[in-house]
Amino acid sequence: SKEMLNATTVALDGKPILFVTQGDPPGKTGVAAISLGIFKCLMEYQFESGNGDDTITRKKAVEQTIANEAPVRNNYLFFPGIKRVLITLDDPKHIANADREGIFMELRLSQLMEYLSQEDEKARDQYTSESKNEEDAHVKTTPSLPETIEESIDHRMETLTMEAHRHSTSSNRQSTVKAPRLSTKQYATLQEVTKSAFRKLCGEITVIHTIERVRIPPWSVTGFYPVGLDLGLIKEDEYICYCGD
Repeated sequence: SKEMLNATTVALDGKPILFVTQGDPPGKTGVAAISLGIFKCLMEYQFESGNGDDTITRKKAVEQTIANEAPVRNNYLFFPGIKRVLITLDDPKHIANADREGIFMELRLSQLMEYLSQEDEKARDQYTSESKNEEDAHVKTTPSLPETIEESIDHRMETLTMEAHRHSTSSNRQSTVKAPRLSTKQYATLQEVTKSAFRKLCGEITVIHTIERVRIPPWSVTGFYPVGLDLGLIKEDEYICYCGD
């Protein structure tokens, strides 16, 4: 996707590019396969853009980086300037089954939630210390950012479940509107917390969808993307679609 590749050419002020994935098991098809394919595509694009060692071929550089054997210079991976990060649930099964090919760093959902909580608390302390309005003291007792995200996901789960129930009872035909599965909540939380944490940590983020926005089922995990948008944690123009062009 030209849009996806162009997203890597913006001025990064020397910051590395982090390619973040979320614990999908390896396979020849599915999210893990698509993620690895995009990762390799971005690495090759970085090399073509001149961010590599001219003494090695592009193919060899990609193979070395996937195997965590990229050329090292001054204690930094010289090629290709993009590192793959894995985020998983704290669930042992989810951790064990995650695709780790080319992974540079690995974190758990609980670590990202803790990071958001700490950053949120710092912001609250600064706000209340600078504010001269006594009524602003309540800010310290409002839900933390991770709690707010979870509450928004719960609300969306309830709304979608009620909508599916209405459709099923008001039509004699089988409804095309589905209720989200119970397991959807933990993966939607992983999704939205990850995006929010890295947006705050890096100052910018590019979220890649593999399907056009209008075709995303609202009851799917991906369908919970409006949570971050509605809370102002992610910007509309930070979403792009990798649709195989």
